[in-house]
Amino acid sequence: MDMDLESLNNYVVTPITGLIEGFVVLPKQTKHFIMMAATIGLSRNPSLFQQTGDSYGLFHIKEEQHSEIWDHYLVKNPDLASTVRGLASQRQFLQTPHTELCTNLNYATAIAAFALSIHKQSFQVGLTLHQQVALLNAVFPGFKGISRKEWQQATIQLKSNQSQPLLLRKIQDKAPVAVCA
Repeated sequence: MDMDLESLNNYVVTPITGLIEGFVVLPKQTKHFIMMAATIGLSRNPSLFQQTGDSYGLFHIKEEQHSEIWDHYLVKNPDLASTVRGLASQRQFLQTPHTELCTNLNYATAIAAFALSIHKQSFQVGLTLHQQVALLNAVFPGFKGISRKEWQQATIQLKSNQSQPLLLRKIQDKAPVAVCA
């Protein structure tokens, strides 16, 4: 299944952020930051099934960050926790919860949106380019540093690729790789 960035936004990011907004206040630019992170993640590695070091999936969410979100934030909001948990596959989440960030784009997007909601700077408007890059690096430290050049390239890509297929490869054509094991 080929997906482009517009489809990613329409079929994953927008519905999931809308779902999360029913429980917590999200920054106005949540979708923008998630799409930037997705574009940068895909430009670095066009596989959704990725694990690099201790970070997982499209948003390079770190194990510690994933655990912290559950242990310190979602546990305090049972309705939201139930909703986010409902996005995860039952068996996979119980056996290896971090790999759910690789194999379940809806779940990973919900965790990414929530990660943005707990960073106070993400609620500021009028952030400079430098501040936006710094914010994305703070929210998604698993990227190990997003550069200004990557940010600028992602911005151009998001503006120009509204209808062109992009980087999300035909997942069914690839044999499952034990990248997230």
